[in-house]
Amino acid sequence: MSVDTRLTVQRQLGFYTEEPEGVSDRLPGPMLASPEQVKSLVDRVAGMLGTDKPTVAASQFTKWYCRSLISVLYEFSVLGIARSASLRDIAVLFPGEPPFAVLCGGRTARVTDDASRESLRELTVIRLFAHNWNLVFKSLHAQTGVREDLLWENGSMYLNHFYRLWITEAEDEALRERLEDDYLYIQREAPPELYGELQCFNPFAWTGKPIRRKCCLRYHLPDGNYCKGCPVSHAKSDA
Repeated sequence: MSVDTRLTVQRQLGFYTEEPEGVSDRLPGPMLASPEQVKSLVDRVAGMLGTDKPTVAASQFTKWYCRSLISVLYEFSVLGIARSASLRDIAVLFPGEPPFAVLCGGRTARVTDDASRESLRELTVIRLFAHNWNLVFKSLHAQTGVREDLLWENGSMYLNHFYRLWITEAEDEALRERLEDDYLYIQREAPPELYGELQCFNPFAWTGKPIRRKCCLRYHLPDGNYCKGCPVSHAKSDA
């Protein structure tokens, strides 16, 4: 995998590991656990999207946010680089286009053998999910009332989509097997505690189906469009 290819993938996902030029508007990651800052963020997102519903703004923000951070798993599974992506390691950027991006300056470690790979995979998972997504989802739930399982499913859409894509596009059998192993671990095998304190189950365990279990609320935006796997849309068409 060339450096150019890596950077292209990261830019497509709105993910930066170095300071981008000309982007000063940002929200440090730890502020995503602050009620005041989260309220300001939700209000800002609602204004950008043209909605007066905080739950809709919160849900749509997490779709951008989780999509960007999927790059951390790309780095690990494809490039063999474990990057810390806890809240203290990241900042939300507002570059304009895309509306949101993520800067992640967390420390990295190179996977050198099977033993280091197993331990680094666990660290990557717990820092991305327990020490980042889980905390953000709890903050958004506390501020807006949006369901946490809905937000986890938002993130799962990108987890499932991109791992399946990377597996399909793998250049050799060794890479394909590594991707399949990581995908299985994250979606099925990893213990619940790697996804957050007091988690009773892996939040990705029942995801990956064509139709979502919970609606992401996207159809409440002014254009009224439904997502491809929207359960509300499919319920109406089946009625």
